[in-house]
Amino acid sequence: MNRCAIFFLLATACAAPSRVPQAAAPGVPATVYPVEDVDIEPRPTNPRVFGEALARTYPRRLRDAGVTGHVVVRFRVDASGVPHDISIVRSTDPQFDRPTIDAVRLLRFTPAMLGGRRVEVWTTQPVEWRVQGLD
Repeated sequence: MNRCAIFFLLATACAAPSRVPQAAAPGVPATVYPVEDVDIEPRPTNPRVFGEALARTYPRRLRDAGVTGHVVVRFRVDASGVPHDISIVRSTDPQFDRPTIDAVRLLRFTPAMLGGRRVEVWTTQPVEWRVQGLD
């Protein structure tokens, strides 16, 4: 393991989920629920893969300088637990943006449930980038 410790939060209690209704984009189901509207939220099934991806792709210049970062990412989790339409809401440094998006693409989730059926959800989540020893 490299000298970076990456911390990420994938719990909606820590994020500010978007409550703004979104118009369906081409290829996106008409009903995609805000994560706070479902009975059971999606949960990551492979967080280790996500953390390893972040550790491998920590921007070298930022890591060497001890720069930490915070990225808020928004994405849709489909009914099979795959993230789509990943975008950056805000970021402390744009160099963290692409590695964050690439790592989120690797995540898989348990499906969100509403009324006993799998549904798609929008979620907004924070990702913390930290160099070990700076905490």
